Amino acid sequence: MNETLRKDWMDLSASATAVVHSHHVEFKVFMHEGIEVEADGSHTPILREDDPDITGEVRWDGCSNWHPAQCIHFCTRESIPQIGLAMQACWDWARELLTNFSE
Repeated sequence: MNETLRKDWMDLSASATAVVHSHHVEFKVFMHEGIEVEADGSHTPILREDDPDITGEVRWDGCSNWHPAQCIHFCTRESIPQIGLAMQACWDWARELLTNFSE
């Protein structure tokens, strides 16, 4: 079984998990519900880990397929682009993870 990796993008208010396969990376993207401040001052995102906002994959050739949840909720206009930026961040991460990446 392939290892599940996780990355948090605090500046995007998003996190993702990734599973690397030979020719693609599968992603689950989670928009942060909030931030928990730990006793040591570090910040931990609050996620609905069983309910990703969007899932998808980035292939070796740079093509990607994304599947939104039935409803993606945004509280403000300004938060709408975050999901797209998170998808771009996943694409960049796939480029790092796939040794055969070639767009």
